[in-house]
Amino acid sequence: KAFKIEKHPKLPAVFYQKMTYTTSVQESLKQTLEHIAKVASIKLRFDNSQENASKVNPKLHTQSLIKSYHGSLKDILDQITNRVGLYWQYDKNSIKVFQTETKIYALDAPTGKFGVKNNISSASDTSGSGGSGSQSATSGASAVNVNYDIQSDSPWSESISTIKHMISADGHMDTNSVEGYVTITDNPDKQQKIKNYIEKINDKTNKKIAVRVAVYDVQKTANSDYG
Repeated sequence: KAFKIEKHPKLPAVFYQKMTYTTSVQESLKQTLEHIAKVASIKLRFDNSQENASKVNPKLHTQSLIKSYHGSLKDILDQITNRVGLYWQYDKNSIKVFQTETKIYALDAPTGKFGVKNNISSASDTSGSGGSGSQSATSGASAVNVNYDIQSDSPWSESISTIKHMISADGHMDTNSVEGYVTITDNPDKQQKIKNYIEKINDKTNKKIAVRVAVYDVQKTANSDYG
C-alpha cells in the first residue's frame, strides 16, 4: 500500500531557545510581536492580517495578554496569535503573521450529470380455432409498458456545495470545473479540513467502476396449430 509522507518545515534552533520578554507599558499586538522578533534577531512581516488583527480587538496590548514571559520563542508566538485568531509560520528567514492563506486543490469529481432512461414494453396476442366437430375461438391481447427516467446531480457540484459550507466567514473560494481545480483562501484550520475532504472525494472517485448492461431488443414468437 502506498502512503504519503507529509513534509513539515523544520524551525531553526532559535525558536526552541529560552527567552524572556517583559513589558510594563501598553503595546499594540503589532508592537509586541515586533519587539519579540527583535529580541530573537528575526525579521517579522504581516500578511493580510495586520488590519484584521486591529478589528478583532483594537485595544489589545501585551498587558492584557502577558506581563512577563519566559519560555521558547515558539511558545510565546503560539500563545499570542492563538488568542486573537491569527497564525504564524517561519517563511523565507522571517516570521510571517497571517489570518488567511491561499491554496489550490485538484478535485477529481466528474462535472457531468448521470442519467438513466429505461423503456420496458411487453405485448402478447393469442388466438385459436376448433376442429370440424365443434368450433371454438380464443383471442386476447395484453400490453405492459414501463418508463422511468433517473437524473442525478453532478458530483462536482455536490462537492463544491459541501466545500462552501466548510469555509469560514473570512474565507473565499474560486472554482475551475474545466481544469478541475479549486482555489481556497481561508485560515489553516479550515484549509486542513477542506484538504482532508477533497482527498477522500478523490480517493473514492478514482476507485469507482461504472458497469452498463443494455438489452436492446428481445423478441419471442411461438406458434401452434392443432387441427
